[in-house]
Amino acid sequence: MALRIVGGSYRGRRLYSLPGRATRPTPEMVREALFNILSGGIAGSRFTDLFAGTGAVGLEALSRGAARVTFVEKSSGALKVLAKNLALLDCEGRYRLRPGDAFTCKRVGEEEYIFAAPPYAEMHRMGQLAQHLARYASPDVCWILQHPKAFDISGIARTWELLDTRVYGSNALSFFLKLKEG
Repeated sequence: MALRIVGGSYRGRRLYSLPGRATRPTPEMVREALFNILSGGIAGSRFTDLFAGTGAVGLEALSRGAARVTFVEKSSGALKVLAKNLALLDCEGRYRLRPGDAFTCKRVGEEEYIFAAPPYAEMHRMGQLAQHLARYASPDVCWILQHPKAFDISGIARTWELLDTRVYGSNALSFFLKLKEG
């Protein structure tokens, strides 16, 4: 599948992708919808792309004016492709590459947005991810979870307030705010 940036300063730029089904890139339609929803808040923001894969979502954020994007990915193959995609674009100094597991990453404390599109095999662990992010994320962070539209997000409600869910074909985007402590 050919990947490309759909908006912003890198619009139309083609990205490298991984062969096979090792990663599940966020479809263009979903990325475009996501950034249309976030449009007013992306410029100058700090954004984290968990389970980054090819980096398409984080690169889209950079293209649309994010000040800094942190990419978190544990697959060595995906990291190689992500590094190639970062080299394609003139964004040096505007990103951090964090090889590692999204479930243990502790450096998400300054971001305004955290995006997660976990592999289907990890969807059963989203309650665990919600608790982990609640522990380390800043108080006003918006967490966006891409998931299958039939996925039950009720387990996340213990630590996050659901703001909205939007469905795009078989995909859904759910937007959460961290619940205030106390």
